[in-house]
Formats: sequence, C-alpha cells, structure tokens
Amino acid sequence: MIHELGGFLGWLIVWTYVGTMLNYVTKAVNKKWGKKISSTPFGKKIMGFCMKVFVRNHKYFGLSTVIFLLLHFTIQFISFGFNLSGGLAASLLMIQVILGIYASLTHKKRKGAWFILHRIIAILLVFGICFHVLLPELIRNQNTTPNTVSDSLKVFTLDELATYNGQNGEPAYVAYQGIVYDVSNQPNWKNGTHNGELAGTDLTNEISKSPHGDKVFKSLPMIGTLQ
Repeated sequence: MIHELGGFLGWLIVWTYVGTMLNYVTKAVNKKWGKKISSTPFGKKIMGFCMKVFVRNHKYFGLSTVIFLLLHFTIQFISFGFNLSGGLAASLLMIQVILGIYASLTHKKRKGAWFILHRIIAILLVFGICFHVLLPELIRNQNTTPNTVSDSLKVFTLDELATYNGQNGEPAYVAYQGIVYDVSNQPNWKNGTHNGELAGTDLTNEISKSPHGDKVFKSLPMIGTLQ
C-alpha cells in the first residue's frame, strides 16, 4: 500500500541520516582516541571500517537522505496532506544540504559561521526527526484515552461495521484504535474505498504502519466504538 511505502521511506530517511551523522562521530572519536583504539588489531579494523564507510561516503549518505526525503514527502503529502513536524524536519534537512553543497563548491574550510550553522542544524535535525516520528504516537495515545470518547456513542460489532461500506447508498464508516469514524463525506473515500482500503473495516493495523496515517482521524466525526 502507498502509506506503507511512505512509512518505509520515512525509516530509510532516519537510517541514512544516522549514517550521515556518524561521519562527525567517527571523526571526533578518531581525533581524540584514534591512536589508542588503533593500537590493537581489532580496534584498527573497526576504525578503518568506520572511516571507510561513514567518512568517505558522507556525501552519499546525505544524497540518499535527500532522495528518500523527497519521495517520502511526495507520497505522504498526496495521501494525507501537509504535516507540520515533517515539514519542519524536511526544511532543516534541505538547509543542511544546501550548506554542504555550498561548502563543497566553494572549498570552504571546516570553520567559520557556515560550519557552526552546519553543526547546529545537524543537532536540531536529530530532535526534529525524533519529534516527527514520535508525534503520531503521542496523538494516538491522546485520541484513545477514555475521556475523549463519549459513553453515548453507539457500540459496533465487526459484523455491524461491515454493513457501513459506502456501497449502495450506505454511509462509509471505518474503525481505528477502537473508535468508529464517518468517512462518508471524504472525497478520498468515494464509493467506500481509499488506496486499496475498504470502508466497513478496522484499519488499525494498516494505518498504524504509517508515521502520519492516524492524524487524518482528528478531523473526522466519531460515530461510535468498536466492540
């Protein structure tokens, strides 16, 4: 499914950015403890491996991160619209890339205002990506607390929910995290289908695989709870 691809690309961004950041970690460790670590055959192999993979390929890790970011943003924007935390992380990453390209083209030395800004953004990006990944979980927990669900809402069984499939004039309902939502008036759910998913079903397992998916439920009317 398209939202699964978006989630997969999101995690690829995380791992390639970690690879990008390990360039700085490897250099710092090598500068301070390189001789001591390399004094043993095993330590020498480890430092050689890190220098070869993370330092030499720093640009490639950064380029991969940008490519995955553009693909991820496009898919998630088409599927779920603009996401503030994702937009912030993406903006920081693009600024970081621009600074790197600028330094590479102008052969800037690793000092001065641009380098300080480059390092600051690298740190901010760690927090930005963590916030972007964890925010959906925080929203999910907030939306599923007992205080957010009225006791007067109708209780659906899975069989009852299946009758609200958006077909033959029926309303289109979907369930997520024990809550039943009305998607009848959502253009993306025309005829009770959306990106291969069907109305009248519990989408908890499908939507939870995407780092953005559950935010779409915030604006949907709650019809009831799922038994």
